[in-house]
Order: sequence, then C-alpha cells, then structure tokens
Amino acid sequence: MSCSAADKRQLDSLTGRCTPLPKYYDNNTQICASCSPGCQLCSSSSFCTGCIDGFFLGKDYLCYNSCPNRTFKNIVTQACQPCPYDCFSCNIDGTCVTCSKDDFRFLDPISSRCSPILGYYENFLQTAMSCPLNCSSCKSPTYCITCSDNYYLTADNLCLSQCPARFFANRATKRCQGCPIDCYLCNSRG
Repeated sequence: MSCSAADKRQLDSLTGRCTPLPKYYDNNTQICASCSPGCQLCSSSSFCTGCIDGFFLGKDYLCYNSCPNRTFKNIVTQACQPCPYDCFSCNIDGTCVTCSKDDFRFLDPISSRCSPILGYYENFLQTAMSCPLNCSSCKSPTYCITCSDNYYLTADNLCLSQCPARFFANRATKRCQGCPIDCYLCNSRG
C-alpha cells in the first residue's frame, strides 16, 4: 500500500494505514485538511492536540506563539498554563508581573501578588469585591477595618454615622468608644 504526499497522507508502519501528515487532519475526504497555524497535531481545524516548537497550546485548543493574558508559557508542557487567580500576567513560578485595574487590584511589591485596592477586599476570585457602604477598608462584606469620613467603627465592625447607646463617637480614633458603665448616653468627655 502506498500513500500520497499530495493527499497530505503518510503510511503508518504500525497499522499499515494512510494517516495524515503532521500539521494536517483527516476530514473524511481524499485530501487531508490543514491544521490551524502553529498546530503540529490536530483532529480538526480548531482542535489542536500538539503545537510546533515556539507555540503553546491554549485552553481553547489552539496554538499561540504568545500566551493570552492570565496565562504563561510552560516550556515543559508546551502549553499556556493559568496564572494565579489574582494575576493579569505572571512568571512561570506563579509570581504576578502585572495586575488589572478592572479587577480592582494593584501589584504588592512585598508579596508579588495582586492585592485589592483601598475600598475592596480579598475574596479569592479574579475580581476583588467592594467593601460595604461607609467602609474605607474591610475584610469581608460584614467586617469593616476603617471607616469613611464622618463614620465610626463599632464593636461589631460596622461603620455608622452615629454610635449606638452606651457608646460615643471618638473623632480621633474614628471608633465608637464605650461610655462609663453607669451611662446610657455620654459625650466624648465621659
């Protein structure tokens, strides 16, 4: 049996059948069809299973000479590997190189990770979440750390414009501070 290079086929010595040449796939016609650019092996024009040297397989099964945002070139697997969830671009060791302002994150020079900007908190997803109303920094949607101007941090970590009974607004610390034990209401002088 012989196979025709003009038909983009070669003889497989193991099976004795004509198989597509590299960079081609069997499209159930006489002549094999070409893989997409950068593909070494494919099963259709849009489904690569291996890339030529210098190209990397993306999660969409296409080959890229430069990986898309949020992925990096893994030269061992010859694939575009995902960066950590918070990185817009990263190195092979998982350290962030750039962050996206659209994710409400900035590059922290100490941790080399993308940390939430002021007014947002870490939720371990790509986009940081907004703090509750009147919080300038927070840990979660129910835990304020600091408050916006003219708001005071309560004992249960909320920011209020007026402190509850048995507390007064300490303007210096921006916290609701406890009144003397015998007072229901008090001023900053106790």
